Parts: sequence; structure tokens; C-alpha cells
Amino acid sequence: TLLTPSVSPNKKNHTQTKNSTTVTAAEVRHIDGVMTFGYVVQEQEPQPSICVDKATACGVAPGRNYQFLKAGIAVKSDDGSVMVQPSQVMLEGSTKKARKLAYIGDNCQMSPALYDLCRDCDVMVHEATLFFEEDDDGNTKGQTIEQLALQRGHSSPEMAGQRARDVNAKVLVLNHVSSKIGESDLPQVVALAERGA
Repeated sequence: TLLTPSVSPNKKNHTQTKNSTTVTAAEVRHIDGVMTFGYVVQEQEPQPSICVDKATACGVAPGRNYQFLKAGIAVKSDDGSVMVQPSQVMLEGSTKKARKLAYIGDNCQMSPALYDLCRDCDVMVHEATLFFEEDDDGNTKGQTIEQLALQRGHSSPEMAGQRARDVNAKVLVLNHVSSKIGESDLPQVVALAERGA
């Protein structure tokens, strides 16, 4: 099924929800004249689970009232004699956290809207195309990595690491790594990403 985005009221991002997953897109800066987006895929918070034994002991048999309890709404027992609170019938440790994945393709700069969307993501996949030998001042051929990034519309491993740190990502996955990077360069690429983080 194709997802058709709808513009949010603040017009800074686009959101589409399908089943229990929401995909939100926000613009990133790549190169002039090319509209490029980063995406955040997030599950809806799962409903907690009810312990049938606890609910039955409180006088609530399986049925429609379970949906109210899962939604955090107290219900009357089946005989109407007492109010049953959701906390009385939930399984211990049954609250799962929704997962969030951020996918940031070609870019030299993320928008504030995308930073907000990515905040506290479980996994951030971020491009790391730029890789150059730097001097002690972080320059390459007289330009900083940031200047090269803006010129070429891409990010370095260090920039990706810094963005992952800024949004409090739990895991950073680098992709779109330059084809100039050989296997022997990978430890340095990882070190640059960690330096940014």
C-alpha cells in the first residue's frame, strides 16, 4: 500500500500513519535545487496487558471492559459493586516502549524539525559520505569538513556522530559511506563517528 503524506499544521514535516506505525518526513539540506528528506518511523505505544486472573479476582470477566482498563480507564466490576482501577489488573512489566528509527539520507544539515522528530530514537541510520585526511586543526586542503559538507551536500562520520549525540540516539548506523574508503579505513571511520558522539 502506498502511503500518501499529509502536511502537518506547522508545515515543517509530513506524517502518515498505517496500522500501528507512523512515518514522518522532514526536510534536510542536500544540494541546491534538490528537495531531500529524513524519515522517522515510530511504532505506536503498545497497550499494556491485563492479567486475567487479577481481573477476574476483582470481578471483571474477559470482555469489553478490558479495552477500557487497557486505555487507563477505571471500570465497575461486572456486578457493579466496586470500581476496578487499571493498576489493579495489569501484568507486571507489561508496558513495552514503542521503537523509533530515524533514517537520514544525503544531507549536509538537518532541519530543527527533523532534530525534534529524531529525539531519543532507538536507531539512527545516517549517511557518512565525506572522508578526508585532516590536519591538526580539522582542515583538509584549506577547508573544514563542515565547509566541504555544505559545498558537496553530504556529511562526514564525525558529523553523523555529533547528530546522533545531539538527538540522544541509542545506536548509530553509518551508511552511504564513500567508495574511496577501504576496509582498512573502517576503524578510522568509526573513530571519527565516536569523536562526534
